[in-house]
Amino acid sequence: MAFAAQHPTRIRLLQALRRGGCTLADLQRETGLSRAAVRHHLLRLERDGLVAETPSRAPRGRPPLIFRYQPPAPSDGRSPGLALSVLAAMLAAARRRSPRHVGALLAAAAGYVGSGRREIREIPDPEARLRAALAVLFDPATTEVRRAGDAFSVAVCSCPLLPAALRSPELCHLCPTVLRRLAGFRLERRRCIAQGDRRCVYLATVTHRATAAHGDRAGNQVGGRGRA
Repeated sequence: MAFAAQHPTRIRLLQALRRGGCTLADLQRETGLSRAAVRHHLLRLERDGLVAETPSRAPRGRPPLIFRYQPPAPSDGRSPGLALSVLAAMLAAARRRSPRHVGALLAAAAGYVGSGRREIREIPDPEARLRAALAVLFDPATTEVRRAGDAFSVAVCSCPLLPAALRSPELCHLCPTVLRRLAGFRLERRRCIAQGDRRCVYLATVTHRATAAHGDRAGNQVGGRGRA
């Protein structure tokens, strides 16, 4: 997933555009942002090939632009699809040795996926942090996040891990491992596309460590302002 799509506002824009084409005014109402702010985020998404704009038909005057969601191009030999195939083969080899080797390999893969994305861990709002972390693995336009009490229900309608996960089911554990490392969430899997369900469904809860870390960070900021 392109890095630009990991921003919480861009995730909301992609979800709106997946429901159908939208004008700039439509997206302003959806996000509550100014015209300039929405245009800025759309330009970033257009640059990554996730959004396209076309003029609408209007009887008179200048027709408004219609923005539409563009699904990512299918994987080829130069894309993450090849890396997933290699990882699946490595997991199969590790499985033949011991479960401990599988866990170590998944932890290493999760560390690699999360490297260089420290800004996600710094997002104070849990839902925004969860959405940004999910966008690292999944297309935001096919991912739904809903609050469920003190937790969040996550539904993934299209999983890029599926082809490799059918060969190595352990790959399904990559998402919970990444989310725990990247955003401090514990994921409990309820449904799985690789097991025949229509979508993957998780229950995501914030770990105590993540809650404490953000509390300490907020306290340090307040303390810093007090000393200033």
